[in-house]
This record gives sequence, C-alpha cells and structure tokens, in this order.
Amino acid sequence: MCQSPLNNRSSPHFHAPVIHVTRHACARPELDRLIARYLSIDRASDHQVRHSHLAIDPRLVASPETYSQSTSSWVPVISDDTSNATSATSEPVIGASYVTVEFLAARVYQYSNWWTAMIERGNRQAVLDFAVTGQVRNNPFSDTRTSQPIQLKDARTQADFGFRQIAVERFPTTYSNLQFSVRISKTAKDGLNDLLVTIADISKTSPTLTVSQQALGVVSAAKAIADYLFNKQLLEQKLKSTLQFPSSGASLKAGTYAVLAGDNVDEYRPYLSTPAGGKGLEWTGAELKWSGKSIDQISYFVVRVSYEPQIFSDPMNALSFSKPWVSLYQLARQKARRPTTYDEATKVAPEIRSHLADAQTLLDSDLDLVQKERDLIHSTIYTDVSKAINDRLEQIYAMPDKSPDGGGGGGGVGPGGPHINLAPIP
Repeated sequence: MCQSPLNNRSSPHFHAPVIHVTRHACARPELDRLIARYLSIDRASDHQVRHSHLAIDPRLVASPETYSQSTSSWVPVISDDTSNATSATSEPVIGASYVTVEFLAARVYQYSNWWTAMIERGNRQAVLDFAVTGQVRNNPFSDTRTSQPIQLKDARTQADFGFRQIAVERFPTTYSNLQFSVRISKTAKDGLNDLLVTIADISKTSPTLTVSQQALGVVSAAKAIADYLFNKQLLEQKLKSTLQFPSSGASLKAGTYAVLAGDNVDEYRPYLSTPAGGKGLEWTGAELKWSGKSIDQISYFVVRVSYEPQIFSDPMNALSFSKPWVSLYQLARQKARRPTTYDEATKVAPEIRSHLADAQTLLDSDLDLVQKERDLIHSTIYTDVSKAINDRLEQIYAMPDKSPDGGGGGGGVGPGGPHINLAPIP
C-alpha cells in the first residue's frame, strides 16, 4: 500500500511530511480507495454515500461550463521584490544552465463577471493550482501544486490566494519541452474544503521533484490527488494561462512576469503599455502596480524566472549529493589515500581507475545535470584522486624501507620518483 496523508484521518489540517507517491506503488484503484475513504464514500456499492459527514453525493456529475474571460500573455514587469529572491540572475544558455520558476502571487477581482458567474448556492470554493510539464532526454516530467481554497463570494475587492511556492528549482535546460500552467477552478460539490486544505499542506511541505525522480516513476502526492479530483470532475477549471519556455534559440529571459485577466481584453489593455514618464507594471513584493498605482480591479498572477550556470560553485561539493555515482567517486578517493607501500599503491591503481570510469558513466546519465557541469565534476574529482595517490607515493618514497628501491628520500614524484597515471587504459 502506498504511503499517503489520506491514511491519517485524525486531522485534515495536519502538516504533512515529505511524501511521494510512485506510479508503481500507488495504482489508480488504490488512490481511488484512499480518496473514497477520506470522503466517506463507499464505492463498492454503486457509489452510494453511507455515512459521509461531508454530505457529498458522488452520483452528481458536474457539467463543465465556460464563462467569458480573457487573459493577457505573460509580460515582463519591473520588480523591487528582494524577499526570498534567488541570487541567480544569469542570462539563460539552452542546454548549459538551470532554470528556477517561483510562483509569487495570485489575486482575483471578485466583482468580475467570470468570477461571480461561478457563485451558486451551497458551500463552494475556488482553488488555484500550477502545473509544470516537460520532457528531458525523452523522459517526461510533470508536477502539480495547489493553493489553499478560498470562498466564492461577490465583492468589489481582490481575493488573495496567499500562494507562493517554487514550481521548479534548478531544472536543467536540456528539456525538449517545458511549460508552466496556472489554473483557477471551482469545486463542483460541497464538502471538499478539508480535502483541498490537505492537498495544499502537502504541496507546501513537499520539495520540488527532480527529473531523475520522475524517470524512476515518482509522482508527488499533491499531483496524484489533484489529477484525481479533475478526472472525477470534482474540480471545474474556469481560467488557465500557460507560460511556454523555448527549447532552442533564445530562451525566456530571467526576470519577473505577470499575466492579467478580466472579462475582456479592454479591462487590462491599458496596463500593458508604459505611460510617458511612468514605470509601467511593477511588482513590489506585496502587490502589482502600474505607474506607481495599485491594480485592484483586475485579476493577475506573478512569477519569477531565474537561471544559474551551474549548481555547485565548487564541483567537489557534488559529493554531498545522494546519487549512485557519488559513492563510486568517494570509494576512489578513499582508496587513493590508503596505500602504505609502493606495491599496495600499484595494486590498487586499477581498482581506482575502474571506479572513476564507472562513476563517470553513471554521472553522464544523470538527468538532473547539464553536460558542462558533469564534465566539470568529473575532471575536478579525477584531479583530486590523482593528486591524492601520487602525494601518497611521494610520502612513501621518502620513507626508509617503503620506497621501491628500499631507500628513503630519493627523488619523489616526477622524473626521479614513482608516478601512477589514472587515465583510462585504451
């Protein structure tokens, strides 16, 4: 049985630990049963509600409706926000850098027609989610995170989802496809609030997924449950905007971006231009402004995009990774420092050479790193290991009865002393 926060029914508001659901460990029937248990629905008897304190009738199938609304393209904005801001601001190099996308804000003007049209009798909520989909070296990637639900109501004010999370962190730009989508949806039935709060808690506490994790079949619990709710039409999508990343040529530049939404384009069109002597759109870290004035009668999302040329400022720090290739590099480093005699050093050299070669093979298949950084990691560790064993030889050669000629203090490493080459033998 897969591990899931839904097994803990003591409190729907608990702070979930880091949980991942794998495709292999948590098949769809299992997820279906977990959701049913949380909603107190007995799916074994023709989807009848037996004892639901949430009073959800699973026989009611929501009919998706479309309301008139318009969204702008994602536009760059000035940003004065330095809180929790990543220091990575380098220009992107496709295939040789890493991208981080952070969702900063989502606000909805509650008097817009597309929003008020969702209001109906009963206890319904709106929820925001972002989805990241892509493909890296023929390996698909997909993750979803959701906000806390907010009540659907009619008011001449903006509703803040209070949602700020990192969507992808240091994602390799070796992707053949990458897009970031934001959706606002409404609940199709009453009684889903506690479940949505639980999903939001999971989203908040779970780290971002890596490409290598997805390649092994890992799926975040938040995505698994959100997908279930959409597939069962318990959530109805009402607004969506997608940010597409180019996979060749010039990539999306680093910076802060916003998308504006309203009943029609005329509502937000003025904000897409920069007035003479004004600043245009500006994110302050707390709100979106235009020419110094607050924007409070349209809806908007804000994200930050940043890039880094490499993950490790010191390639040796890569050995702190929990990766298969790390253990082989560590083993090579340990063996290079162990010899106490010249014979021991020459005997262990082939083993060290083999560890380095095997580690490099695994490193080159690591989906979470770009090739430039893989090469830098290997060359740095290779130099470290080679220096370690030859430094050890120099120490041995200076010891009486330890050097190959039986004497001490002779020559050292170099033309007059021993040297071991760890380069692969053709």
